Amino acid sequence: MLDDAGKPQIIAMANYGIHALRHACASLWIERGMNPKRIQKLMGHSTIQLTFDRYGHLFQGQRCRSARGRGHPGAAAWKLNATRAQHGSLRALY
Repeated sequence: MLDDAGKPQIIAMANYGIHALRHACASLWIERGMNPKRIQKLMGHSTIQLTFDRYGHLFQGQRCRSARGRGHPGAAAWKLNATRAQHGSLRALY
């Protein structure tokens, strides 16, 4: 849409910020069984301890999620719902 001066208007705001998207990305990598050192490097964490401090609770439950069916189409939705239940929402994290 354009305003009276003919300039574009923003009519919607993003639902999630960049940090929520980073957290979701790392969570999905963990769910898929990616190596923690690889996740550390991709996330730009200076130490593996920082990665485990931030995402350790997800690594601890990774075996449980694997047992639920790693390749199952609903696995990502199950993970997102579990994260929301634990944290309230992804937006609340940041």
